[in-house]
Amino acid sequence: MQIIYLTPKKQDIVDMKFEIGDTVEDVILKSGILDRNNEISLVDNKFGIWGKLIDLKTTVCPEDRIEIYRKLMFDPKEVRRRRAARK
Repeated sequence: MQIIYLTPKKQDIVDMKFEIGDTVEDVILKSGILDRNNEISLVDNKFGIWGKLIDLKTTVCPEDRIEIYRKLMFDPKEVRRRRAARK
């Protein structure tokens, strides 16, 4: 299992072992990734497994790749609207 947090400047990828019954939140807390990336918030950030949004209480499986998503600086729909309006 992996936990992945990517920014434009760095990649933090952690290979983890887990116990049966562990949730996404349990594994993230055990990984130490929060200590290295203080901008991650279990309340504000979104999380996924293989590109699908999940809840922190989701039980993990051995083949899971937990992804920690950064907050969007801009709404992609609004950016497209503004770009289209300029043309």
